[in-house]
Amino acid sequence: MYRRSISDWTEEYGLVTCFSYLLYAELWEDEEEALANGLSLLLLSKGVEEKFLILTEEVSVKEARALGEHRGTQLQIVFPDSARHLERLVKKGLNDGLSALAIKYKFLEIREVKNLA
Repeated sequence: MYRRSISDWTEEYGLVTCFSYLLYAELWEDEEEALANGLSLLLLSKGVEEKFLILTEEVSVKEARALGEHRGTQLQIVFPDSARHLERLVKKGLNDGLSALAIKYKFLEIREVKNLA
């Protein structure tokens, strides 16, 4: 299955905003869909019609040790352009969704990434 990436979106939009989390669990495909649907509904309920991309990547034992963390899943919510104004809504949506799934997590950062081409 082809999955879009941050570089695909920076090529398309020039600038993207990434909200990064570390989940201390594996995130299954149906759970990822539930998080995406919940965040979409929350944003729409507040009159925000933003598309976003969810990216996940396993954090191996080796990577976790190098970071001084536990293994799990890195989760990124990626929005086109600058989306820092959505911080409160994204954090609320992810907190509610991850809590409902009983997944412990840590918010890492918000980062804007520009296309350098």
